[in-house]
Order: sequence, then C-alpha cells, then structure tokens
Amino acid sequence: MRRIPTPPKCPALLVAQAVTRDDATHRCTIINTFSVVQVKNTPAVVSEIAVYYLLERGDADIVDVHLALIAPDGSITYQTSTSINWGKGESEEFVVPWQNVVLKSAGDFTWRLFMDGAVLAERRIIVKLAG
Repeated sequence: MRRIPTPPKCPALLVAQAVTRDDATHRCTIINTFSVVQVKNTPAVVSEIAVYYLLERGDADIVDVHLALIAPDGSITYQTSTSINWGKGESEEFVVPWQNVVLKSAGDFTWRLFMDGAVLAERRIIVKLAG
C-alpha cells in the first residue's frame, strides 16, 4: 500500500509592505504588516507587497508549493510557485516580493499557500474604498 506523504505545515503567513533578509544572519525583518488596504478607487495599484511564510518539513523530500492572490470573484490575480528540496533542513523561510499589484475591485482577497490539493495556509486581505 502506498503511503500518502504528510504535507509541510505553515505556522506563519504574513503580508507586509516589505521584508528584508540580513545577509550575515539570514534573519528576516518584516515591515508594516497589514490586513486592510484602503484605496481611493478601483482598479488600484499597490506599489509594494511582500508575503513571508515559514514552512516546516513534512514527509516528502521535494515539494512544489504555490502562492496565489485570489480576488473576491474567485479568480487568481497573481500566482507564483517554488520547488523545495528540503535536504537536511526541518524548516524554511520564504519571502515573495511583488511590485505594482493591481487590485481590480474592493472586497475580500485571499492569499493562499497550497500544494497538490492541500491548502497549507490562507490570509485574508480586505480592500476598502476610502470615504
């Protein structure tokens, strides 16, 4: 019988204005986290968004992980993928920077981290019209 691998765990998924990583220590500094974006009108452009996530190893040696920004209507606005070769590590930190992110409407957006049918983490971002 084939054993189904345990997916990695995601104890942290944060959305911020920026994330920097110190070259010497490899520590991350997360700057200006947020869960609400106020815009004058839509579509709106957010000049910088960074998504930080931490994954703890599951059973598989290599996993493909996807990060998507899902609009209120369910469409995928942005998506990126990475293949993780764990080696001897038990956890890995990832920073995904985006520039000039277009938000086409107001409403609840979702950052979703997933792999092969398993949602690892989600973070809701509310886009509100100012006024």
